[in-house]
Order: sequence, then structure tokens, then C-alpha cells
Amino acid sequence: MAIGNILGGQASSMGSKLTVPYRLASCTPTEIKVCGAFATNADGNQLQYWAEMSGVDGILQIVTGGCPPPSLDGHSVVASLGGTSGPESDSCLAAFTVSTPCS
Repeated sequence: MAIGNILGGQASSMGSKLTVPYRLASCTPTEIKVCGAFATNADGNQLQYWAEMSGVDGILQIVTGGCPPPSLDGHSVVASLGGTSGPESDSCLAAFTVSTPCS
């Protein structure tokens, strides 16, 4: 799975240890959830700058192909990193981005 590979690859390249590799946790018509676990909060924190600067944007690019399809006109696509209860829950790694319409 591309999203899990991106997160796991970035963790590996930065020397962050995962106790649970990132993999698909659920998939519905409105949400794709990929979960993993870092060995320590410090391991997750190492990815924070990457997540904010390019990580969630890269994930959004994978999901939308760079531009949300016309069928999503009037809607936004969100990519977020956060805790197990969603982007607002406690996590050692958090980031958020929203798609912009393509004209």
C-alpha cells in the first residue's frame, strides 16, 4: 500500500523505529485509515518536520492524483496524521492538509 510505504520508508530513512508497521486499518467510501506505531514518542517526533512540510501533501497527492476529480466538486479531500481516535487525538506525530479545487 503506497501510503503505508511512504510513512514506513520515511521512518526508516530517519532512523525511527516502528513497533507496528504502517498498514491499511480500514477503508470506507469516505475514509482510508492507515495505522502504525512508533517504538517511542521520540521516534514519531523525528518525522514531525517532514510530515508538516511535505508528508501529508504527498499523501494527498497519492489520493487525489494532484487534483480532486470533478465528482468531488464542492467537497474537500483531507490528509491528516494523528492518534488512533482521529487527527485531534493525542499522537507523537500530527499534521493536516486540505485539497484545493482545480480549475
